Amino acid sequence: MVILESERGISMLIVDQIIAEWAIVEWQEQMIKLPLALLPSTIKEGDVLEINISINQDATTERRKSLENRLNNLWQR
Repeated sequence: MVILESERGISMLIVDQIIAEWAIVEWQEQMIKLPLALLPSTIKEGDVLEINISINQDATTERRKSLENRLNNLWQR
């Protein structure tokens, strides 16, 4: 197995198999099952995927505020 890392530190995964609605990918000596719905529709075995996951700070802040408001409303009832 080949482990690929880009110069930017973004992880690279290799598509090993596609089974039903899942892609089985190799990443750092592990096999990971990903739903095809999250991947490009043209994906095929042998493709190398570039993965970059980041935190959406704005959405996180909004979600926390919303949950805090909901909790406050529950306590006021």
